[in-house]
This record gives sequence, structure tokens and C-alpha cells, in this order.
Amino acid sequence: MTLNINSKFWALVLIAGALLYFSQPRMALRDIDAFHYLIAANSLHQGQGYQDAAGHPIRNWPPGYPFLLSLFPNPFEAAHGINAIAFGFVVGFLFLFALQSGWGDAAALGMCAAFGFGWLRIIASDVRADILNYAFFFFGVWLFARGGRSRLFAYLIWNFCIPLKWVSVFFTPAGLFIDAIQRRGKCLPALFVALVQWDVILTSLLVYNYRAIHRLTGPSLAPPDSGRFFDCLGKVIFTLGRSFISSWYGTIRAPMPGLLFFALLAAGIWAGLSLRPRGNRLYLGLGLAFFGGCAVLFTLIDFGGVIRLLGYGPLLVLLGFCPERDSYRRWLVYGGLAAGVSVINFASVNSLGGNDPSYSSLAQATLHLPQVSGAVYTNAFHLLDVHTGRATEPVTLLDEVPKGGYFLRVKWPNTDEVATLTWPIPEPGRGWQLVGRTATARLYRRSQWSGRELSVVAQASK
Repeated sequence: MTLNINSKFWALVLIAGALLYFSQPRMALRDIDAFHYLIAANSLHQGQGYQDAAGHPIRNWPPGYPFLLSLFPNPFEAAHGINAIAFGFVVGFLFLFALQSGWGDAAALGMCAAFGFGWLRIIASDVRADILNYAFFFFGVWLFARGGRSRLFAYLIWNFCIPLKWVSVFFTPAGLFIDAIQRRGKCLPALFVALVQWDVILTSLLVYNYRAIHRLTGPSLAPPDSGRFFDCLGKVIFTLGRSFISSWYGTIRAPMPGLLFFALLAAGIWAGLSLRPRGNRLYLGLGLAFFGGCAVLFTLIDFGGVIRLLGYGPLLVLLGFCPERDSYRRWLVYGGLAAGVSVINFASVNSLGGNDPSYSSLAQATLHLPQVSGAVYTNAFHLLDVHTGRATEPVTLLDEVPKGGYFLRVKWPNTDEVATLTWPIPEPGRGWQLVGRTATARLYRRSQWSGRELSVVAQASK
């Protein structure tokens, strides 16, 4: 089986992209990554540079995805279209690679449905760079597998993934490792060019970080720690079952979600037992080499074992195996069950995060409050930043608000099944002045004097 792109590939790209685009009419904002990508994109679109709504330089997140979104009139809508297109290509490449590795059409289709309706759909429906990075990564794998001069273009694609996601720094080293083994030093000029380009792009981002935040890397990176390695490894193993093989957005402790989740997990394991080590060894080698590079990441950062950052490796390792010929029914059952579970999950659980329509209307209502200079402290996670453009600083305690600062106390629900975007804070008392209010929010200003100082002044004036 060749790696030629055919009509089946394009049909899957179109169908998968359309399904995501029309079934998920609103993109989600579920975590800090999504919020900062959108805030940075809006800032770039308005010509204010790569910064948040308060004017602080963005850190931890490379600028590639926000810059791409900023090129469109509406960055939010742009993310919807870009992610849907990228999702379609990811599913198409998975199908193409599976066929090239010896999978039958039915088994390959079931595998694509299982992962497409599962965790790939969840990461593609959020305003994050991950699904676009997967698309470029698999495009690079397609070029790499063709061999010859195509591999230099694969390195070019992978290197330009670094401004999208930091984890992409391991793509080119993994390819170079496999390339050096296969061609035994016969391609040194090409390898040298790829390595120089990788170094230039990475160095440019590090220099930007140093100029913006006076650090080469974000504060999430820490000195190497072997204990962190085993902790992250354990989390990765756990999330392989919780998110990769079987995926349910929200709690699985309730009876129905738990039953559906474990049924899908059992179907995935049942299908996986049909795999045999006679697939494409190139995919297996690339996947394992990528995992080897990520082992370094495990010692530098505690990323919570998020499989979306490392899913490149498991997918390639999977494609390095081939199912038995008579096992296609297992993969069709797995894919069909994944599709059904996905529909039920989407229909029964709110997964929009900060883009729930109620947050937009609640945030818009705060525009009637008095306008203040500088950031407003609040007990909501950047909901005003994305829906009104007003800069906010989330706080969990009133003591975090400086003297003279403004605090917006909101009484908004947490609509998302997982993401906590608002939290309770006691009503400000003495030492605070009520500046304005809406039905669900109150704006206070903290006095320049503490409560104790006010008591002293009050007693002295008697």
C-alpha cells in the first residue's frame, strides 16, 4: 500500500471536518491555555502586541496559534474553522497511515471513528493549538515516510510547529534519530540543515521570552527532578485509559457515564488485543523516539499527564501494529460505540467552558458599571477579558486586592461540567466602597486605609 493521497482520504477529511464544524457550533474555552490563546489573538488583531488584556506580556504560550487567529476579522470564529479543517486532516491522515500499515478499510475506519469521536473531538472543539499541531505533525510524518528529499520538507514542517506548541521541539530530534539509523550518516547535509533550522526557531522563541519576561522559559519549567518523572509517567499511563482509549467529558462516577465509559474502555481493549507487530516499523520507531524525547519533559515540568500533549506518540505506536484480518468487526464496534458515547456526552454535558452563552450576556451587563483604569480584580477567570475586553485579575481572597484597587464580585454559575470559572468570595465589608451593581455583580473599591486604620481614625474623630 502506497502513501498516495486518494479520494478516500479527501472524503474523510471533508466528512470529519464538516461533522465537527456543524455539530459544535460554539467553540469551547475550558482552561487557561484556551483563554490566553484567545486573549492574545484579540490583542494581536487590535495591534497591541502579544500581551493580555492588562498589557502584560504573554508567557508560557508560543505565539504561532494566536498570530494565525489574529489574521482574521473574528479570531473566535477563525478558531472554529481552522480547528475543524485541522481535525479533518488528522482523521484523514490516520486512515491513510493505517492503510499503509496493512489495516483493512473497515478496521481503519473503525479506528478513525474511535479516536475522532473521542479525545480528538474534545481537543479540537476547544480554542487551543493542539489539533492544528497534530495536523501539521501528521503532514510531516506523511512527508517523512515518503523518504528521500521529502524528509527535509518534513523537518521544515515540524520545526515550524514549535511556535504552535512547545512539545514540538521533540519532533525533529525524533525524526533525525530515525533518519540517522536508517541512512547511516548518508544524509548529513540534510540533517545539518534541519538541525540548524530547529535551533534558529527555538533560539528565537527563547530570546523573545527573555526580552518579554526576563526568563528563557516560562515559570512552569523547573530544575530536573527524577521524582517528577515517575509522577508524570504514572499520570500518562492513567490518562491513556481515561482520555485516550475511552473518553468522557465530565465525571464518570454517576451510573450512566460510568457504564458508558467502561463499556467503551472494554471495547477499546478488546480491539487492541487484535493488534500484531507486523505494521509499519517506521511509525513505531518515530512514536517511540518521540516518547524518548518527552521523557526529558517529564523531569522538567508537571503537566498533569495531559495526553493531548503526548498523543502523537501513542497514535504512531498504534499505527506501527496491524490488526488481524478477521478482527475488523472489533474495530467497527469500538468506533461505533465511541460515536454513540460521544453523542450522548455532547447532548447531556455542558462542555463550553467560558464560552457558554450565559457568560457572554452576564459579562456584557457589567459594561454598564463605572469604567475604571487598570485591571479589575474579580472572582471569575478572565470571563470579562474574552467577552468585553475589560482586563481582569482573578483572585481567590479579598486580601489579594491592593489598597485602592477595584474588585468585581460576581454571583455567576459554573455551567461547565469540569472547568471551574467562578468561585465564591465573601461580601466585602468595612474598608470597601460599593461603586456600582448589576443583578449578578457588584463593583467595589478598596479603601486606601485598612479596616483597623479606619477604626483608629473613627475613634480619634470622636
